[in-house]
Amino acid sequence: MILQSGKYTPELPFIGREFELKILGENLKSALNYQNKCIVIVGESGIGKTRLINKFVDDNKLHQEAINIQITQRTSPNSLFIEVINNYLHKSKRSVREIIQVIGRDIYDEYAEHIPELKLYFPFEPRPRKTDLFKINYQLIEFIKNLSNFTPVIFILEDLHNGDNDILNILQNIIHNINSYPVLIILTAQPYNNIHEWLKNLKSIDIAKLSLTPLTQEEVYSLNSLLFDKNLDRKFFYWLWEYTRGNPLFLREYLYTLIEKGVIYFDDKKNRWTTLPNYEKIPIFDGIPEILRIRFAGLNKREKNFLELAAIIGERFSLPHPLLKINEESLNNILKRGFLKIEEKNYSFVHPFIREVIYNNIPAKIKKNIHKKLSQYFKKKGDRISSINHLLKAETKKRLMIGDFIKASTESEKIGDFTQARFLIEQAYQFVQRKNNLPIDKRLEITEKYANILLKIGIYQEAIKICSEYLKLSIKKNRILKKDRIMHLYEICINSLVRAGNYQIAIEKADEAVRLQKKFKILGAEEELFAIMTYKAFALKYLGETEKALKLALELKNNINMQSSLNLQYRLFNLLGSIFNSLGDYTNAIEHRKQALIIAERLKNPSLISSAKGNLGISYINNGEFKKGEGLLLEHREYSEKSGIVREQIMSFLSLGICYLYQGFLDRAIQDFENGINLCKDSDNQADLVWLFAYLGIALLFNEEYKKAEECLNQGVELARKLKNKGIYLKTMVYKGLTLYILNKFSDLKILVEEINREFSEQYSQDGLYYLLSGVNSIANYKNGFNQIDTSLELLEKKKDYPEFLFALYFCTKFLKNNPNSKKYLEKTKSIAQRFEMTGWIKRLEGKDEKDFAQELRIFALGRLRFDAPMSNNADMKLLNWQKLRDFFSILITNKFKDKPMTRDEIGVLLWPELSKKQVTNNFHVCLAQLKKIFGKDYIKYNNQTYFLDNVWIDAIEFQNLISYSRDLLSKGKIHPAEDSLKMAISLYKGRFLDDCYHTYIEETRNTIQNLYRNALISLSEIYLRKLKFEEAIEIGEKILSLDPIDEEGHRLLMRIYLLNNEKAKAINQYEKCYNLFKKEFGCEPSEETRKFYEEIKGR
Repeated sequence: MILQSGKYTPELPFIGREFELKILGENLKSALNYQNKCIVIVGESGIGKTRLINKFVDDNKLHQEAINIQITQRTSPNSLFIEVINNYLHKSKRSVREIIQVIGRDIYDEYAEHIPELKLYFPFEPRPRKTDLFKINYQLIEFIKNLSNFTPVIFILEDLHNGDNDILNILQNIIHNINSYPVLIILTAQPYNNIHEWLKNLKSIDIAKLSLTPLTQEEVYSLNSLLFDKNLDRKFFYWLWEYTRGNPLFLREYLYTLIEKGVIYFDDKKNRWTTLPNYEKIPIFDGIPEILRIRFAGLNKREKNFLELAAIIGERFSLPHPLLKINEESLNNILKRGFLKIEEKNYSFVHPFIREVIYNNIPAKIKKNIHKKLSQYFKKKGDRISSINHLLKAETKKRLMIGDFIKASTESEKIGDFTQARFLIEQAYQFVQRKNNLPIDKRLEITEKYANILLKIGIYQEAIKICSEYLKLSIKKNRILKKDRIMHLYEICINSLVRAGNYQIAIEKADEAVRLQKKFKILGAEEELFAIMTYKAFALKYLGETEKALKLALELKNNINMQSSLNLQYRLFNLLGSIFNSLGDYTNAIEHRKQALIIAERLKNPSLISSAKGNLGISYINNGEFKKGEGLLLEHREYSEKSGIVREQIMSFLSLGICYLYQGFLDRAIQDFENGINLCKDSDNQADLVWLFAYLGIALLFNEEYKKAEECLNQGVELARKLKNKGIYLKTMVYKGLTLYILNKFSDLKILVEEINREFSEQYSQDGLYYLLSGVNSIANYKNGFNQIDTSLELLEKKKDYPEFLFALYFCTKFLKNNPNSKKYLEKTKSIAQRFEMTGWIKRLEGKDEKDFAQELRIFALGRLRFDAPMSNNADMKLLNWQKLRDFFSILITNKFKDKPMTRDEIGVLLWPELSKKQVTNNFHVCLAQLKKIFGKDYIKYNNQTYFLDNVWIDAIEFQNLISYSRDLLSKGKIHPAEDSLKMAISLYKGRFLDDCYHTYIEETRNTIQNLYRNALISLSEIYLRKLKFEEAIEIGEKILSLDPIDEEGHRLLMRIYLLNNEKAKAINQYEKCYNLFKKEFGCEPSEETRKFYEEIKGR
C-alpha cells in the first residue's frame, strides 16, 4: 500500500518471514492430510507473532476455519471454552444440523446459560448441569474433533505465556488427544521460563518451534517500495533499522511518529516523499514506551481520556459502553492513528503492549478511582467476578470485600472455573490470616471453602494442613465455636487424608469427629457424618481390616433408605462394592457396583459415571468375566485421557494392566503398569503407586524378568510398610519371597517369612498366599512344604479368587523343584485358564511365546475410529494418520459388518479408481503391509482370493446383535429384557459409524446403523411410555432430535410425552421450537400433521 499525502496507513505492510510462512504452510498441508500438527511461535513483545499469523490466515483464506483466542492473565478454562464457542458461532452462517453435531448435548446443557444464543439452535430446553474443570478438558477436545468433521480446524492461542497451569494442562491434553484429525494448532508466546518448561515436558509430542528474530536491514528497506514509492534513500532505512533494532512494533510506532511529526512528509511541489535533512539528529527515544507516550500526547484531551478508560476496562470492549463516551470523529482519529482496531463489532488495542503503556502511564490515584467505578458498574450488572477483579486492581482491601470473595468464588466453582474459584477464596483466606479479630464463624466459613477447593483439585497436603489448624482453633475444652461448620471441615480433612494415603490418621480423625458430635450434640450433620464414616471404612479396607470395614459399611446401610439423597446412596454402594471386591465376594461386589453406576447415571455426573464403570470393570475381571470388564475399563480409560484427571488415568493403567495380567498378556500389562508408575511419580501419588509396583513386580516375575521383579517388589514392600497399607502388603511380600526363591536367595527368603510371621501370622492364618510362601520357604530349607502348598491352593480355590489361584498353580508347576504334584497342578492350571478364557495363559502353558499368539483386537467404529490394539509400537501407530490407510482399514471394518469379504481388485477400485491395475496392486500391498506392521499379522486374513478381518470384536456388530435380540424379545412380549438389551445397544452408540472416515463406500452402512439407532430409540421410548417412565422417555426423545433437530416425528414424540405427563405448556413450547427451527432453516412451517397435533393440544 503506497502512502498518499495527508493520510496514514492503518497498519505496517507485512515484510519478511518467508521461511516462517513456509513452515506454517507445510504444517497446514500435513494437518489437511489428517496429521494433527502443533507449532509454537516464540518471540519477544512486538516481534510480529500476531502479524505472522494474520498474514498466514489471509494468504491461505482460512478466516472461516480459524478459531483465534488471546490468552490473558485472567483467562480461565471456563472463559476460554466460552470464547471458543462464541468464536465458532460468529464465524459465518452455520446450519442447525452442523451446530447440533459440533456443540453436542453436554456442552449445550452446561453452557446455554452463558451463551444464550445456543437456545436458538437446539430443539429442546437445556438441563442445567454442574461443570467441572476436568469435564472442560473432555468437552473442548470433543468440540474440536466434532468441528473437524465439517471443516479443517486452525486453533490459534496467542500469548500463551499469560496462561496458568490449568490452561497449559488443557492445551497439553488437546494436543495429546487429536492425533489423526485435520487440526492445526498454532501457539504464540514470549520466551518465558514457564513456556520453556512446558515445552520440555512435551518432548514426546511432535511440536514445531519457530523463534522469531528481528527483521533484517533489507526487509526494512523493502518498505521504501511498499510505502514510499521508492522515494527515500537506502541510508534512511538502514538508520531506521538500527534505531528500531528490527522490531516490527517499534518500527511501526516510530514510523507513525516520524510521519506525525513531519520528519517524513510528502512534498507536493516535487510530488514525492522526502525526509527532513537532519533526521539523524532527532533525539533518540528510549524504546517503544517513550515513542508511544509521545504519540499518545499528540491526541486531544477527549481521545486521551477515552483510551485511558479503555485501557482500564481491559483487553476488549464494545461500543456503545456506559462508561466510554466519544464522538465518531474522535473515534475514527484513534483508529486512523493505529491505537485501536475493530473486529466483529469489538474494539481492542492493536497490540497488548500499547494498552500496557497507556495503562501504566495513568496516575495511580486516577487509576484506582476508575477501577472502583468499574467495580460498581459490574456489581450492578450482576458480574461479581469482574467487580472483584477491579476492586483488587484498585487495591481495595476492606473487610466488606470478604463476602464478595466468597460469593464470587462459589459462582466460579459452580461453572467449573476452579482456577478462578481458588484465586478468589485464597484472597479471602489470606485476609483472614492477617486479621485475627474476624469472627470465628467467618474464619471457619472461608477455611472450609478454601480446603474444599484444594481437595477438589488434588492438593491434599495443603487441605489437610489448613483443616487441622482450624479444627484446633475451633474446638475448646468445653465447647465448639461453630457447630454447623465443624463436621464439614472434618469431612474435607478425612477425605484428603484417605486420598493422600494417611489411613491410620484418617481413622483417628473420623473417631474424633464422632466423639465430638456425641459430646456436643451437633445436629443437622447427618450427611457429613455419613461421608466421614465411608472414608473411615475405606481407610480400614486399605489397612487390610476388611471385616471391620464391612461391618461399618453394613451399619451405614441400615441408616439410609431410598429417600436418602442420591449422593449418599452412591457413596454407600461404591463403598460396599469396594469392600466386597477386597473380600473376594465378586458377586456381591458386581451387584453393588452396578447400583453405584445406575445412581451415577441418575446424577448425570460424567466423572462419577466413569469411575463407577472402572470399578465395575475391576470386579468383572476379578470374577473372570474379562470381556465385560475390559469393555468397561476401556470406556473409563477414554474418559480419563480426555478429561485429563491424572488419578483417573493412573487407575485406568492399573486396572487395565491387571486385566491383561489376569489374561496372561504380560507384555501389555507391564506397559500399562509402567505408564501408571510414571504418572504417579509426576503427581506424587504414593497411595496408588504401591499397587502399581506390586502388580508390575508380579507381571515381571511371570515374564521371567526376575531381577526387575525383585526391584519393583522391594519398592512396593517399602511403600506399603510406610503407608501401613496391609491390603497390598502381604501380596507384595509373598511375590517378593517367590522371586527370592527363584533367584536362590534362600536366606533372604527365610528372613522375609520370619518378618511376616512376627507381624501378621494371626491375621493371615487363613490366607492362601501366606501358606504358599510358607510352603516354598520350607522346600527352600529342604523340608516338606507340599502339604502347606496344598492347603494354600485349597484356600485360594475356596475363596474363588481364580486369577490368584492360577498364579499360584502356574508358579508351582513351573518353578517348584522336585514337585511330586506337578502334573496335577499343570492340569488344574489348564482347566482354570480354559474355563475363564485366559488366552495368554493357555498359550503359555502350551509353551508358546507371547509374540506368537494374538489377543483379540477390539475395534470401536461407532463414532470416531478407535481400537484397543493388544501390543503396538507408537511410532507404527502414526502410520494410521495417512488417510488412505484409514480408508483401507474402514473398508475392511465395513465389510466385516456386512459379512462381505472383498478381493484385492474390488478394494483397489474403491481406493484408487484412477490408477492402473499394476499401480493398484502395488498400493494395495503397501497398505496391507503397513496395517500388519501396526496390528500384527493375526487380524487380516486371506481366503478364496478375498481379504477380511478375523479375531476382532467390533462394537457396531455387537450393537446390531443387541438390537436384533431386542426385536425378538419384543415380538414375544418380553419387554423387560428387551428394555435391557436396547439400553445396552444405545450405550454402545457413540456417534455415526466411522465418523472420521470419509470414503463414500461406508455411507450406506453408516445410514443403516444410524437408522437402527433411531429405531432403537423409538422402541425404547415406547417401552418407557408403557411403564409411565416419562423422564426417561423425554431423554430418549431429545436424543432423537440430537440426531436431526428438524425430525418432525421426534418433535411430535416429545409433544406427546409432555401431554401424557400433564405438561401442556411444555408440549406447546416444543411445537414452538419446531416451528422456529423450520422457519429459520427452510422458511416454512412444519407439516400439516404436526400443526394439527399442536391445535389438538391447545384445545385440551
